[in-house]
Amino acid sequence: MPIETKQFKEDEIDLIELWNRIIKRKIFIFLFTVAITILAVIYVLFKNTNANVIPVYTGSVMIEIGEVKTTNLMYLDNIYNLKHIVEKKYSVNISIPKRATKILIIKSTNKSKELIEANILDSINFIIKRHKERASLFDKYIMTKQVGEISINKQPINTINKKRILIMSSIMGFIASIFLALFLGFLEKIKLNKKIEE
Repeated sequence: MPIETKQFKEDEIDLIELWNRIIKRKIFIFLFTVAITILAVIYVLFKNTNANVIPVYTGSVMIEIGEVKTTNLMYLDNIYNLKHIVEKKYSVNISIPKRATKILIIKSTNKSKELIEANILDSINFIIKRHKERASLFDKYIMTKQVGEISINKQPINTINKKRILIMSSIMGFIASIFLALFLGFLEKIKLNKKIEE
């Protein structure tokens, strides 16, 4: 066998050999995964998620900016300027979806759902009032409008999702156990090669 072919064979990753290493250590993989999952269960049970935590909620709504019907398309406002004006004036965050030219998403976060709704409504009313004044200068226009209802999360955004922690820890424990099993197999192979060389 030529030296190059032998070198290539040694550098190849043998999937069957890797699979056999995993199967050989299936009990280790199972026990390691179970141990990590048990640790996660203990963490979730003893972690008091509601103590000293004030629930925080978030709400949002979408606004479509109106336009003036002239020979050139013209909006009632520049969405980037409007974003900065409204964010400074009200306690809301405004995002602009990618490739959007006339859509704003107004978001508010607070511990009070009523304050969230009030902040969003105040900012909507400010935008619509501002645009009514601008639209009055033109004959043909499409007015700025709210798209859909204001949606406020029913669950607080700052609570720990116990189910997600358990699922993720089980998956991560399983993946880590496979890597450990393969690493142990690699170390075994190195020791075996050293013994053969001696």
